[in-house]
Amino acid sequence: MVDNYSRKIEAQEDTIRVLNQRLDHQVNMTGADPDYEGMLRKENEGLKSENTLMRDRVAELSRELDQGGRSGLPTDALETECRRLRQELQEKERDLLKQGDQMRQLISEKD
Repeated sequence: MVDNYSRKIEAQEDTIRVLNQRLDHQVNMTGADPDYEGMLRKENEGLKSENTLMRDRVAELSRELDQGGRSGLPTDALETECRRLRQELQEKERDLLKQGDQMRQLISEKD
């Protein structure tokens, strides 16, 4: 399960890199709206921060699951937290896709 989270986080990081490249392209275009670019950059940076926090939490959960499995402790709380994190990752992925669509639309409008 933790591996699935890690793969999703890595996919989000790839998406963030692509969005950064598109945003850099937009900045280089003449007539770009600096306020809109700033907003996109801020949102992108926020998503990167959240992604980093989720990655840390997934690593922590992984360690706890490993320790719980060895000691025989119940993992219900960990499973609940994993489900919550999965939903949060899905929401962030939708946000990233929405931001990508906005950036593509902005680029196509400026061309």
